[in-house]
Amino acid sequence: MVGIKELEWLAVVARAIVQDVLAKGSPELGKNYGAIEDDAALPFIGAQSIPGQVTQTTLIKAQCLFGRAIQIKVPADGRRTATSGSMAVVESTVFGALVHELVHVRQFNLDSSSFQATSARQRESEAAGLQRTSSEWLATYYIEPLEREAHAYQLAAELRCIGLTPAGNDPHGSWTKATEVGRRIHGRLFPPGTAHDEGVEAWWRAFLATAAEIGADWTAGPAAALSAPNEARDDDA
Repeated sequence: MVGIKELEWLAVVARAIVQDVLAKGSPELGKNYGAIEDDAALPFIGAQSIPGQVTQTTLIKAQCLFGRAIQIKVPADGRRTATSGSMAVVESTVFGALVHELVHVRQFNLDSSSFQATSARQRESEAAGLQRTSSEWLATYYIEPLEREAHAYQLAAELRCIGLTPAGNDPHGSWTKATEVGRRIHGRLFPPGTAHDEGVEAWWRAFLATAAEIGADWTAGPAAALSAPNEARDDDA
């Protein structure tokens, strides 16, 4: 669904978006960040800034637009006081979100009817505006095969950036807090102070196995290694 070369391209895209935020206070509106080189098989990737501190990674949102484009929104306030370490986290989060949405682009183009039906069910759940329990999060969102696949790629990609892999033998370890997507999913499915639902636990362990398989496939692929966003910055120093 997403190969190692595409990871390299998306790492470059993520870095370009964040660099524009740092330098200009906003990504370049209307720019196709996906047009990084002639043979880059990426859809149109547009970006814009939204209110919020630049390091608030939970505010970073992306979406697939009818299988033809990806739009990502990132906060830009406080960029001048952000540290290089915190901006590396922003880059990896943008990178993971782009990987997630590229999976959705591919899903849409493989079966647009299934993708649109999934989106309709999600909009209905969100419209209810209810606080969801862990089992409800699973039943109304994460159980969807298309979302499960996209999130698995996102988790594998973000962990790859920081040199980790999903730890199936330690499914609730500290590594779950190492990425934005890991914190978000684990926090929703296993809220502090609540007992673990067996069905949710089984889904989580299977999900981690899928993400680990994706990461293993990337590692076993072509020798060209992914230049993670924070590593790429060091190369230019």
